[in-house]
Amino acid sequence: MRFFHAQPCAVKAYRRATIKKGKRFRSILVHFPALGNIPFEEGVKKSMKRRLGVLADTHGHEDAWAKASLLWGDTPDAVLHAGDVLSSDVDTGLAGMIRSASFPVIISRGNCDYPEDEKILHRPLLSPYAFVWWNGKSILMAHGNRFEELRALALRSRVDLAVYGHTHVASVVREEGTIFLNPGSASLPRGRDPASAATVDEDEIVIFTLDGVQLHKERWY
Repeated sequence: MRFFHAQPCAVKAYRRATIKKGKRFRSILVHFPALGNIPFEEGVKKSMKRRLGVLADTHGHEDAWAKASLLWGDTPDAVLHAGDVLSSDVDTGLAGMIRSASFPVIISRGNCDYPEDEKILHRPLLSPYAFVWWNGKSILMAHGNRFEELRALALRSRVDLAVYGHTHVASVVREEGTIFLNPGSASLPRGRDPASAATVDEDEIVIFTLDGVQLHKERWY
């Protein structure tokens, strides 16, 4: 398996095409490197700030992105979006926010995403899976509308974290050695929890409301 090395804010990615049951799929593999040969004090400072933003099911709501960005803080290593990004009939400004992001935005194709959305977002919509290697952790992401397939692959591959959306219900659950994270919908939540997003850092995974109230937390170990 090939890894592309990149700086946190200048990720190089590749598209890998496979043929399965007559359908063309794309996946992505992104590698965020270790801190490398930098002074110890600077390395400590940078490692304390290493984090990912995670969200799903924005459905075109630009305020969802804007509020979630406040939770991620300044320049996360990347943002993982588990799909259903835009609205099919309204230009809300969300696409422009994603295009102008100063960090990589990695997106899984949702069941409400369309091929033309890639042209609007200037980002590939990856299907059926996206794979990220970050801070020594393996992360598998899909939209989640075929959750049992995602779950089986995540457990079989023994990934550290599996990210998905689709249900609009936030949850973080550990099964065997894998943590399954659904950040909930950042725009149209279902169930008892309000709109939410998540952060992932070297210590823990936290789901927050868009007002910054912690909903769920799971430490890596």
